[in-house]
Amino acid sequence: MNAGDLRHPIAVQSKTVTKNANGVKTHTWKTLYTLWAKVEDVLGSEMLADGTTRTEQVTKLTVRTNKNITSAMRVLYDGKAYEIIRPPDMLDHKSAYMILRARLVEGEGGQ
Repeated sequence: MNAGDLRHPIAVQSKTVTKNANGVKTHTWKTLYTLWAKVEDVLGSEMLADGTTRTEQVTKLTVRTNKNITSAMRVLYDGKAYEIIRPPDMLDHKSAYMILRARLVEGEGGQ
């Protein structure tokens, strides 16, 4: 991995839940980290309950290692929100880079 491969700016966000004056819960997303990433589109598949397989577009984001990033967060890239679909993969135990796998969240742009 060359540092020059990390040429796409992304934002890693966490969800914050608050209650308004009427006690209604709302959620907002707060940017925790702004990073540079290598972005690659790959195909993924998911086994459904009825035994069929669904193919979906998965985006692979390679970033410098940050052990605070979890699958409960999301990524904003190019004005679109992506759900991190599994815990980050470390390239190896000493690696300076890790891989986030994410899928596009329809209807949720950057907030």
